[in-house]
Amino acid sequence: MSRERTAVVRPLVGWFRKQPSGWSVHTPAYETSATGWDIEARNHNYYLLIEAKYAKGPAASWFSGLVTAPLLRRVHRLMKRKDFSRRARVCWAMGVERRKLTNLYQKLLDYFSQNLSFWRMYGKQVRMKCVFVVVDGEVQKPISFDRLLKIGKVYRKAAKGLKLPGRRRVASSLVSRSGEEDGEH
Repeated sequence: MSRERTAVVRPLVGWFRKQPSGWSVHTPAYETSATGWDIEARNHNYYLLIEAKYAKGPAASWFSGLVTAPLLRRVHRLMKRKDFSRRARVCWAMGVERRKLTNLYQKLLDYFSQNLSFWRMYGKQVRMKCVFVVVDGEVQKPISFDRLLKIGKVYRKAAKGLKLPGRRRVASSLVSRSGEEDGEH
């Protein structure tokens, strides 16, 4: 069984099932031959298509998998095709070890801050909803994609000219402040 499945998909499926809003969740039975999404979650208001990656190794490889997944025509198990355009939203789920969490945020914000107009358009075109971060099997509060883009705009100015450790401190600070602004303590 892959690290992605054990460290990201299973904890997130458990998190959805614990939610009071009654999510029905589907995951492919066979991870290696599956052609659909890693997780499909549905309740009466939302239909989420979730691509999951475990952030290990070069950032370009796992991040490119997240970015290109919504662009592919994939099988949908829980939704009729006619409802797809109205209700479906795409989410990313990323798993990471606690000690590498600041690295993850710094890498994401570096990508976003390089071309914010592209990421805004990407988010609208593929109907991005949010990003789930799973740290050592524990699902963190989801961050909306629009919120990450706003943080990316602030990050671009704050991290300009800083070396890697400084950029990581700035990214961690901005994301943690974002959680406080949303009412998380």
